[in-house]
Amino acid sequence: MEDQQIEEQQPATQSPASSSSDDSSSSSSSSDSDSEDSDLFKFAGDRKVAWTVADIPKPLKKYWHQRFSLFSRYDDGIAMDYEGWFSVTPERIAEHIAERVSCNIVIDAFCGVGGNSIQFAKTCSKVIAIDIDWVRLQCARHNAELYGVADKIEFIHGDFFKLAPGLKADVVFLSPPWGGPEYLRADVYDLEHMMPVNGIELYDLSRQITPNIVYFLPRNVDHEQVRRLASRPVKNDTPSASTGGGGGGVCEMEATRLNGRPKSYSVYFGDLVHDNGDGNDNGDGGIDEDDYE
Repeated sequence: MEDQQIEEQQPATQSPASSSSDDSSSSSSSSDSDSEDSDLFKFAGDRKVAWTVADIPKPLKKYWHQRFSLFSRYDDGIAMDYEGWFSVTPERIAEHIAERVSCNIVIDAFCGVGGNSIQFAKTCSKVIAIDIDWVRLQCARHNAELYGVADKIEFIHGDFFKLAPGLKADVVFLSPPWGGPEYLRADVYDLEHMMPVNGIELYDLSRQITPNIVYFLPRNVDHEQVRRLASRPVKNDTPSASTGGGGGGVCEMEATRLNGRPKSYSVYFGDLVHDNGDGNDNGDGGIDEDDYE
C-alpha cells in the first residue's frame, strides 16, 4: 500500500478572530452561559463536561488549544469530561478510520465521548456505542446529536467484556483506555499488562464476534506483540462467533504521524487488511496530523 498523506486543515468553525482571542472571548462569555450549561448537562451531575479557557485546568491546556482538531464543532456545545480530553480520537483520524471501516454494523466497544462513533455513523448503517461510564456515554449521545447522527447510533451503558457474547457486527473497533498520559513513560507499551483491561483478552473476545477488528493503539506499542495477535486461534465459545473473513495471520499497522514520527497506530485485522502482497504487517500507510500533538 502506498504511503497516505492526509493533512488536517484548520476547521472552518474556528475563525481567525476567535483563534487569536481565545482567552478574552471565552472568559467574557463564561458567566453568561453557566446556568444554561447546568440545564443542558444535568446528566453529568457534579462532573464538569463544559469548559472555557478560564476554567480549563493546566494539564488540559494543550488539548484545549487543539479542541477544533478533536471536534470541529466544539463551539456548538461539545460535552467532554476531564478524561475525554485526552482519550478522544482526533476528528481527522476518526474520519479516516470510518472511511476504511464502512460496513453495515460496527461496534465501538469503548466509545467514550463519541468521537469515533460520530464518524462511523457517517459511513456505516448502524453503530453500537458502548461505554461503562454513564456520564461519558451521555456526552457521546449529546455530541452525536450536535452532528446530526444520533439516530444511527445505539448507545449501550455497560461493560463490553460482559456484553460481547451477545453482540453481532461486521466490525469491532477497539480504543480502550491506555492508562492516561503516563503510558508515554514506558519504552514499550505492553498490551497484556499496561492497559486497565487485558488487551490480548480484549482482542480474543472481539474475535469471537468478527475477524474484522480495528485496534487503536499508542505509538510505543510492542509491534511483535501486535503481530502475534493476528495468528491467535479463535476461541469459538459463542454461537455468534464468526470464523470467516480474510487476513488470517496478517495485520496492517497504519501510523498517525506528527513531523514524520508515529503518534499512534490503527491496526487492521481480517478483511480490513489492505492487500500488500507480502503476508506481513504493512506499517507503510499513514496519516499526517500537522495540528495534533
